Amino acid sequence: MTYHHRIILEFDGASRHNPSGLARCGFVLYEMDSHGAKSDMIDEGNDYLGYNISNNQAEYQGLINGLRCIAEKR
Repeated sequence: MTYHHRIILEFDGASRHNPSGLARCGFVLYEMDSHGAKSDMIDEGNDYLGYNISNNQAEYQGLINGLRCIAEKR
């Protein structure tokens, strides 16, 4: 049997002194209610990415980590 869940993925990333500083990223997964709004939080995560990471790279890593979390829950 296949279950269909509507999920909202929010993600972000940042680099201090872009692109040569410290960088982090994170994500949060929410259930979507029948009106398309955020409901219960499903999961969250964050990563320290190190030095020499741009803001864009940090953003993309937050997206990738969120998508991996969704894939693991399937």
